[in-house]
Amino acid sequence: MESELSSPIVADCECSRDAGTLPCEKGKETLKPGQIQEYPIYFFRNIDWTITERCNYNCLHCFHAADNERHREEFSKEEAFRMLEETARCGISGIRLTGDEPTLYPHFREIVKEIRTQGLTLATLITNGALLDEDLIRFVKDIHPNVQIMLSFDGIGTHDWLRQQKGSEEQVCKTIILCKNAGLNVKINMNVNRRNRGVVFDSVKMLAELGVNEIRLIKTTEAPRWQLNAANESLSICEYYDLSAAFAKQHKDSGMKLPVTIWQAFI
Repeated sequence: MESELSSPIVADCECSRDAGTLPCEKGKETLKPGQIQEYPIYFFRNIDWTITERCNYNCLHCFHAADNERHREEFSKEEAFRMLEETARCGISGIRLTGDEPTLYPHFREIVKEIRTQGLTLATLITNGALLDEDLIRFVKDIHPNVQIMLSFDGIGTHDWLRQQKGSEEQVCKTIILCKNAGLNVKINMNVNRRNRGVVFDSVKMLAELGVNEIRLIKTTEAPRWQLNAANESLSICEYYDLSAAFAKQHKDSGMKLPVTIWQAFI
């Protein structure tokens, strides 16, 4: 969830209206059923919703991988709609739709529509991009024109290895181009490890040329699945910060304008 520092509205001591905040004595005003939706949630504007545990990739580092055991049943369409209705009543304004792979949820399109019907926005769609063809991109953009598409790209020549999916590197580049042609904001997450550390700058430069809006570099963390599959490829903390400092200098010297966040190091 995203948070912002702000003072919450206390229902028993003040009333909020579009015209401003009007003070009142404690107990003077009583909220009617459902009235809470008139009050924004100041600390949690958006929620992350893991809509499915299905995935079509077997990424080396990810507990959402296709061959992992599923621990939860998916919401039915009716349950999902009810969750969105309750979310709107609580004053939440946006949904960050994720998963495993959210586009595999059988009622994905209906959920995208219902988010809008409930007065919410699809703030971010977090996806591997494999199923985002031109038709689906157009469908999402028509309903939520300001949605951010968050994709992963894990290095030139190394993305397929990390994702354990032949052709996934080429596919995600095609998806980026389709999203940008549709006028969508695209953010990239890039895992950084020993296998791809030599191509980080060239990969970011290529992504900048494709028109992505923002990149976050993040050290591949030593989760159990990563330890099982590629423990020797983990960067030490010192290696990670040395790489971060070297990349920051390369980025600055190149004159590149693309915003890059290096997790726990630099912006």
